[in-house]
Amino acid sequence: MERVPIAAGTFYPANSKQLKTFLAGLFQEIVQQYDRKQTIAVIVPHAGYVYSGKVAAAGIAQVDPEKSYQHIFLIGSSHTHLFKGASIYTLGNYVTPLGSVNVDPLAKDLVIRYPLFNENPEFHEHEHALEVIVPFLQFWLKKNFSIVPIVVGGESNETPNQLAEILNPYFNENNLFIISSDFSHYPSYSDAIFSDNAIAEAIISGSPEQFLKTKIKLETQHIPQLLTSACGWTAILTLLYLINRNPQYSISKVLYQNSGDSPYGSKNKVVGYHAIAVYLNSENKSSARMTEFEEIQLDSSDKKNLLLIARNTLKEYVKTHRKFEIPLSLITPNLEKKIGAFVSLHKKGKLRGCIGTFHPRTPLYTTIRDLTISSAAFDHRFDPVTPDETDDIDIEISIILPLRKVENIEDIEIGKDGICIKKGIHTGTLLPQVATQMNWNIEEFLGHCARDKAHIGWDGWRDAEIYAFRTLVFGEKDMDNL
Repeated sequence: MERVPIAAGTFYPANSKQLKTFLAGLFQEIVQQYDRKQTIAVIVPHAGYVYSGKVAAAGIAQVDPEKSYQHIFLIGSSHTHLFKGASIYTLGNYVTPLGSVNVDPLAKDLVIRYPLFNENPEFHEHEHALEVIVPFLQFWLKKNFSIVPIVVGGESNETPNQLAEILNPYFNENNLFIISSDFSHYPSYSDAIFSDNAIAEAIISGSPEQFLKTKIKLETQHIPQLLTSACGWTAILTLLYLINRNPQYSISKVLYQNSGDSPYGSKNKVVGYHAIAVYLNSENKSSARMTEFEEIQLDSSDKKNLLLIARNTLKEYVKTHRKFEIPLSLITPNLEKKIGAFVSLHKKGKLRGCIGTFHPRTPLYTTIRDLTISSAAFDHRFDPVTPDETDDIDIEISIILPLRKVENIEDIEIGKDGICIKKGIHTGTLLPQVATQMNWNIEEFLGHCARDKAHIGWDGWRDAEIYAFRTLVFGEKDMDNL
């Protein structure tokens, strides 16, 4: 079932020839003004083209039109439905007057793998935030492309955080993220400039916390007629969780206007539009992200603090669905480093949940808190942990030591090495202790990881990238010996 356009004829021309002419005029105005860099993401508006089209074109023009992307993620916040999690359209292709755009097979794979996602077509049927961006891509990109269309539901900070965690492995130079959002809604022209500049400065800080703080401040200042400072704030927040002040990214404002700058708009009641681009600094490539970690030094007090954070997080989240507020007394300098980790939950000796990351976006103390929540509530292999189970659950933390590329599988040491298998869009990981617990040899270890984790078949590892890693493992059962 193809997703047919609902904004054609209102937000943009329904006639393909007129649409191409309109887009050509927009890009001709701005394309010479900007130098394209290694663009990894852009924020662009989704209003009627006569109001926001120049700003949207300026954002899309940051993208290399000759580049072929593995995946293009198109992310917006829902305007039409209130729902939990995020929705991905998987039932057909996206259609505009310029033709049909394929929906990436990754879209269906993400829905299958992660309970955060649904594929309810109703959440996309009348949503314009993604649709109005697609013709810009069709006009600008010279190579064939497909999209992963994601609509973020609800008003929770947690959904963008979880979404960023899932999409983090794809946040590299091979893929493109397009975030759809307008900014201030309905203040006067001058008030819009004030609000939009403030929220843009928060975005280019790269800090999710700064963005949320600024958004709340603006929306509680009683600026006349200000309904929201950014209608796509959950989509923007997702991007900021992916960036999270990481110095390998630079963020720049590209162009700002509001509807009062259009001959069709009034200056009494306007909507703001920013184009903002995220660039990958040339010295920082995603290949390095697979192999480099900060130096790992944890003493016994660090380990105990991490276990206390995990235990208190489990109790708090399972009972109240709120995050544990980590006291400063538990945060040591070693825990402020960005280090990969896994959190495993066991109930009476049996696995009850396990989630990890090789690409931490936050300091270790926050990573452990978030992984504990994910292991308890979002491991799709298990039902969420209930309050009456928490006393029966033991927590184990595995700190990930640097990855190394495996050229010969005989270099993998059973019981000491974990493995990460990567093939195309598929990845799978098994911790070192799993092979020992299951009494597997090397080929069984690789086969189970390829089939059960990466979903590429038992022998899929044979033509995949294989990485090995070692871990620093400690758990609540070890507390007396730490």
